[in-house]
Amino acid sequence: MSFSLESERLAIRTPRPGDVDFIASLYASGEVMRYIGAGATLDRAGVERRLAEIAATRKAAWDGLMIATLKAGGERIGRVGLLTTTIDDVAQVEVGWWLDPAAWGHGYASEAAQALLDYGFDVLALPYVVAIIQPANTRSQAVASRVGLRFDRNTTYRGVAVAIYRRDAAPGRT
Repeated sequence: MSFSLESERLAIRTPRPGDVDFIASLYASGEVMRYIGAGATLDRAGVERRLAEIAATRKAAWDGLMIATLKAGGERIGRVGLLTTTIDDVAQVEVGWWLDPAAWGHGYASEAAQALLDYGFDVLALPYVVAIIQPANTRSQAVASRVGLRFDRNTTYRGVAVAIYRRDAAPGRT
């Protein structure tokens, strides 16, 4: 299953075998992983196991964290995507982003999230999309706000206290 999407500056695509070192570098970074799940880093073997688990449960070409690259030059800057998940016993679609720290502060997360939201609403006809953000993650809260996600509620997700942000499709968009 292959997926690709473009925005003004970014190309978003399905991970390839050659991306494993880059993905492992993100998983190994305490700075990147600080607000992902329980904040634990993974070694290369752990990353390979995790990627195999993800591939085995992927439901559609668009489902999962993709690779975000700069269109000018092709540099990989992070992982972004739409993911099927279950929150409080309800199946939902989450928009997610985690970038290499060198890519922070350039608007890439907001640009990728907006492109993914547009795809979710315009192509997949989703009625709403959520983001799962830890309360201390002010950078992701700012991204969520910039792309129209609004605080919905607090909950626990996979044993971690999180805030759920939500954006409903505009009337007539689905």
